[in-house]
Amino acid sequence: MAKISIVLLVVALIVFLHVSEAQRSTDKDEQKDKEEKVTENDKDKERNKDEKVDKDKVKDKDKEKDKDENVLENDKDKDKDKERDKEEKVIEKDLDEAKDLIAEDLKEKKANLKSLETQVNELTKSETVLDELGEAHKKVTSKEV
Repeated sequence: MAKISIVLLVVALIVFLHVSEAQRSTDKDEQKDKEEKVTENDKDKERNKDEKVDKDKVKDKDKEKDKDENVLENDKDKDKDKERDKEEKVIEKDLDEAKDLIAEDLKEKKANLKSLETQVNELTKSETVLDELGEAHKKVTSKEV
């Protein structure tokens, strides 16, 4: 039972570690993306104010940049999704392995328990036989005396 508890504790710690690392990397990536968006937006506004050149050209350039940024962001999001999927598969694999180990350990424990029960029954029968032999011996020795 102690082994099962230890295995469960280790599995829980491994899962917690995977989840916390994934959460940290996700939070950092999201924060970086937000900072990049804010700085890029600020730069675009300053350029538009300073240049005040042909508004149509600037709008076209901004649209192209936005499209490129969206493409890049979509690619980043896809990469993040792939990483999350990989991490989830690893966690699921770890959990499956832990379940298998626990199931094997449980089978062994049940087999050991049955063996011990059989031995206890045999010892109980042996004790009864020995008690009967002892009483019979006392009767025989008391008749001889």
